[in-house]
Amino acid sequence: MKSSINQPPGSYAAMEQEWANTITNNGNVSNVKITIKYEDPNFSNRPTKFEVNATVNGNVKFYEHFN
Repeated sequence: MKSSINQPPGSYAAMEQEWANTITNNGNVSNVKITIKYEDPNFSNRPTKFEVNATVNGNVKFYEHFN
């Protein structure tokens, strides 16, 4: 996975920006759960995917981020 995943225009950065905008506009982000996936945990220390579940303004959202 690239180390720049949370840099614009990456999907993780877009999710972070969505959350920042929500909070700035008096919204709510809660129940965040981040699951880190590894293709082969015995082969590499670098994750291959992040799965994120969060509640944004009362709506459950699922985000998936790849390298």
